[in-house]
Amino acid sequence: MSIVSIEMNGRSCRTYLLYDEASREAILIDPLMDRVQEYVRVIEQTKLELTHIIDTHTHADHLSGGTILKEHTGCDYVMYNSSKVAGVSWSLYEGVLCRLGRDHVNVGIYHTPGHTKDSVSIVLPDRVFVGDLLFLDEGGAGRLDLPGGDIEEHWDSLHRILDLPDHLIVYPAHDYRNCAPSSIAVQKTRNQYLQPRTREEYVAFAKGLRYGPAEWMKHVLQLNEECCEMRMRAFVMPNIGNACENVCESSVADDVSMPHVSVADFYAQYKSSACPVVLDVREADELIGDLSALLGIIHIPVGQIEERIQELDAHREKSIVVICRSGKRALRAACLLSQAGFAHVSVLSGGMLAWRDAVAASIKADSDL
Repeated sequence: MSIVSIEMNGRSCRTYLLYDEASREAILIDPLMDRVQEYVRVIEQTKLELTHIIDTHTHADHLSGGTILKEHTGCDYVMYNSSKVAGVSWSLYEGVLCRLGRDHVNVGIYHTPGHTKDSVSIVLPDRVFVGDLLFLDEGGAGRLDLPGGDIEEHWDSLHRILDLPDHLIVYPAHDYRNCAPSSIAVQKTRNQYLQPRTREEYVAFAKGLRYGPAEWMKHVLQLNEECCEMRMRAFVMPNIGNACENVCESSVADDVSMPHVSVADFYAQYKSSACPVVLDVREADELIGDLSALLGIIHIPVGQIEERIQELDAHREKSIVVICRSGKRALRAACLLSQAGFAHVSVLSGGMLAWRDAVAASIKADSDL
């Protein structure tokens, strides 16, 4: 078998490109809208023929790139038949999606609801792509409290995975802890969601889980269902990397009152002996270039705040300034911290864009003297 899988995103979201080395036929799983140009570049450079785009479920933490890629490449964009997403080409059902490559490797579809009603797992002879049904190791699984979430359905779906051959390698749609993909057999020993439990015991276990705020996720679910055709088309431009921030977060917390600090005031604090804790919630690849990270920051991407909040416990009584590119992700993170009991949290107004502009203005003023 000559099926190759490439992990496309080096961050908490995982996109996978499957292709057959001989025929060059390819399938893209769970694409992010803000990475569309990257996918297109890789597909063109490697001379692949993209036949299918699959979203394993309706995503709640990012906008899907499925619709844009379908329009750009002409391939099929598919999801399970219970999905409400408007932009799919046709619906999936339980069974074989296609036979990939010259060896005709079966790409199987299992309906595995629980995280969402339309969740599927994609099964190949040596690996399984599980979406948010299951994460790796202590990462556990996707949350079960979003619209369409169902604890008992999740229990049933996990047992479908448990019934698969132990050697299959598990590939999730998210990895918040930088875990290496491993087999179902390994996950049975490491993942608390796969521990032996009756249905009743699992329901009690899942009901005891504590989740963070989800209102912003409900908004993203709605955007993905509607496909936001006009807005998504507007994002296919050089700044596509920032599009998801502008849409997903524009209404996350617009009405939430959180303290903000101006660039001037923050600069004075940052250079003083009473420098606050600076939490940068951008992705790792944003910490370089003309908006590079400040010295001495704590870096936790906004999508990982809830899972890694214990890393900030030593700073609960300190002043924390949260920063991102424009201030929108920082506002979301600050809300999460505030709700978790952090009492002295503020947001850098305008984010690193405002910081860069202020630095440039200061340099210009000095040169004009």
